[in-house]
Formats: sequence, C-alpha cells, structure tokens
Amino acid sequence: MAKNGASVTTPSEFEPHCHRVVEEHKTELVIHLPEFKKEQLKIKLTGRKLLISGERQVESKPTRFSKEIIVDEGYSRDGIRAHFSGGILYITMPKKRFSARQPPQPQAKEEPKPAPPPAAWTKPSGPESKDVEPESSVSRLKSFYKLATTGAMLVAMLFIGALIMYMYRLLYG
Repeated sequence: MAKNGASVTTPSEFEPHCHRVVEEHKTELVIHLPEFKKEQLKIKLTGRKLLISGERQVESKPTRFSKEIIVDEGYSRDGIRAHFSGGILYITMPKKRFSARQPPQPQAKEEPKPAPPPAAWTKPSGPESKDVEPESSVSRLKSFYKLATTGAMLVAMLFIGALIMYMYRLLYG
C-alpha cells in the first residue's frame, strides 16, 4: 500500500507477436500490438541496439512490453524507418549496398529506366507513415516471370490445338 491508502499497481509485462520478413535488400520487423496507439510506443536506436517499448492501460491496469534487437553491421542505421498502422508496427531496416570486404562490381552497361510504378506501389502518406519502401524489384521480376511463363504456355497450347485441327482436316477432308 502506498501513502494515503492508495494502492500501487505494478504493470504486467507481455511479449508481443513478432516476426521478420527478410528480402534481398532489406529486413522488415513486424510486431503485432493490438489496441496500442502510436503515442504509446517508443523506438530508440542507440549504437547497434534498437529498443522498442510501449505501455498502455487495460481496465485501469498498466500493461507494457520491451523488446531489444541488435542491428547487424550489414544494415544501414540511417535508413531504418518505422510505420504503425492497424495495430501493427513495421520497422524496415535496409541493408548496406556493399560490405567493407567486397568492392562494388563494375557495371557492363546502363539499363534503360523502368516506367514509374503504379499507384499501388507508391509510398503511403499521412501522419503515421515514414519512408516505407514499395514492393521490391526482385519480387516484381518474379511476378513478371510467372506471368510470362503462363502466357507462353497458353500460346503453345493454342498452337498445338490449331495444328491438331489442321491435321484432322487434311486427313479427314
């Protein structure tokens, strides 16, 4: 019991659901924080330590969490961005282009610039977003490859069907 007969409640700790999405050029941490608000969260980068914490009231009882992540030297500290939306905290950590041990590879020739991305790939805007990257070019290339392969198979099947019809007409009049 505290002074004046008021009781002090200690906050209950919990571990939020968290997973990583690793891509070629970045890693994204996805932390599920239902019923939290942006103002109740703190993100702090000190040296190589990324500290994520938050506290909120649940039925007049404080609930909090704290998560510490070591940021590997292969990531660009200046490029780390956070975005909170729909009870989910997204922390994007872009990888450095080249490590100190590997010099950059010379490029043979300059590729033509692709068309600007459609509206679905543009960065979101608003008070809760900070430099969230669009879908990576590698995954767009994979999607295009699947579409092109499917299209080529469809054309081949149509050609075979037309050839069968032509042979049938030749043989049976």
